[in-house]
Amino acid sequence: MTSMTTRVAPVALVVTAALMLAACGGASSPSAGDPTTSAASATNAAAGSPAASLSVSASPYDRTATPATSSGPLGAATLPKASALGRGWTAYIDSGSAEDGYTGNGTPVVARNVRDVTDAMLPFGCLDATYATPLPVPLHALEADYRHTSGKHAVGLALDYGTPAAATAFVTAYEKALTACVAGAGATTAVTVGQPPVPGAFVTVQTDTLEGTFYRELLVPAGRVVRILDIEGATTPTAPWPTIAAAFP
Repeated sequence: MTSMTTRVAPVALVVTAALMLAACGGASSPSAGDPTTSAASATNAAAGSPAASLSVSASPYDRTATPATSSGPLGAATLPKASALGRGWTAYIDSGSAEDGYTGNGTPVVARNVRDVTDAMLPFGCLDATYATPLPVPLHALEADYRHTSGKHAVGLALDYGTPAAATAFVTAYEKALTACVAGAGATTAVTVGQPPVPGAFVTVQTDTLEGTFYRELLVPAGRVVRILDIEGATTPTAPWPTIAAAFP
C-alpha cells in the first residue's frame, strides 16, 4: 500500500482494539467505587522502545489468566477517580470475554499486555502515514474503565516507559501519528489535535465517518509515565480538560 491509501485492520488488531474504548461494549457491570492496588504484574517490553533497560517477558502473555490490578509501579492511584471526570461518572468493571481476547479481574483497574495496548492505540481508517512508524512499547500498562449515566464510556491508560526520555519519545511519536490522520483519499477517520490544557499535554478529537464514532482524548505525561483518557461521544458531559488533567496524580 502507498501512503495515499487507507489502512485495512488485520484480524489480530481487531481483537486487541478491545483494549481501548471498543472494549466497553463487552459484558460488564458497574463498580461501587474505585479499587485499591494489589500485586504487580510481570514486566513486558519490546525491541525498538527508547528505554535501553527493557527486558522481554519470560513467557507469552496469557489472555485467559486473571490480570492484576497493578502493573509494575502503576496502581489504581496512577489514574484519576471517576469523580474527577465530572458528574454522572462512575468506575466500571469490564469483564472481558474469550471472544474479545482478554479477561477482567472484577475491578475497574486491569493490567494490560503492553504490546496489545500500543497496537490498538491508533484509530483504524486513517491514511497509511499514520501507521508508518510503530509506537514505542512501554514497560508496563494499566487500564481504568469508567461509565457515564448516559451509557457512554471512558477508558484511562497509564503507560510506564521507564525514563522521562522514553516517555517523551512515545508522546512525540504518538502525536506525529495522530496528526497524520486526516480526511481524504478514502480515509474514513480524521483526528484533530487541539491546544494543550496544561503544559506538555495535548488533546485530540477522533471521528470515524464510516462507523459514526466520536472520541475525545486527553494525554498528560508526567516523568516516565504517560496517562491517557478517552471519552466516548461528542457531547458526553465531563469536567473541563484542565480540571481533569489536574486530577491526574
